[in-house]
Formats: sequence, structure tokens, C-alpha cells
Amino acid sequence: PHTLTGDFPELLEVRGEVFIRPEDFPELNEQRIAEGGKPFANPRNTAAGGLRQKNPEDVKKRKLRMICHGIGAREGFAPQTQFEAYEKLAEWGLPVSEYTRRAETAEQVQESVNYWAEHRHDAIHEMDGVV
Repeated sequence: PHTLTGDFPELLEVRGEVFIRPEDFPELNEQRIAEGGKPFANPRNTAAGGLRQKNPEDVKKRKLRMICHGIGAREGFAPQTQFEAYEKLAEWGLPVSEYTRRAETAEQVQESVNYWAEHRHDAIHEMDGVV
């Protein structure tokens, strides 16, 4: 977001993953070819390269998105759990994964790992697996 909402801390370092949705990638390649360029190899490399572009208009064309996955330095914010951190990040207007679930038992964790082993290609972003 351009601005955060709510009662956010004065210092907050947010870590995340920048990506291109798989459904946006073919259109991006078509546009690139139409402009006389070579097609991009894959969404991940294209997203990473997009962050290094010097021209903001070139970056904008890549339809980059971000999902926050962690916090670093901060003042006035001490979440007790990762889930609480995600809830607050979303409350402040930062993008977090829509797939986030709270697991309170080892069985729930294993169920989630098993689910994503089968469904990782169904997400809006590429993923290698569960971390």
C-alpha cells in the first residue's frame, strides 16, 4: 500500500516475497515480444529482474505483487506468534498470504504440509513447498 492504516509501529521492517501471478505471465510475455524483446524465461526470474529495473514504468509493466512473510527490526510491536504478526500486518494494510492458517497441534501442521504437497500449484504464486 502507499500508506499504512491503523496504529502501526514507528519502526517496522517487513520481509516478503515479490512474485508475478502465473496467469499474468503469458500476457507479460506477449507484451514483451510485441515490443521487440525476447520472452521472459519464467515468472520467478522475471519478478527478481523487475526489482532491479531503474525505470519505474518498466517495473509497473511486470505486475509485481508481494506477500509479507516475516518481520525484522521493529519498535513497539512484539507479536507472540507468527500468526499474530500476519494478522497485524494485514490490519495495517500489508499483503499477507490468503492461505495462512493457525496450527496448534503437530497433527494440524502435518495436515497442512500434506495439503500443500498436493496443492502447491493451485496457489496464486509459485512455491517450492512449505516452510
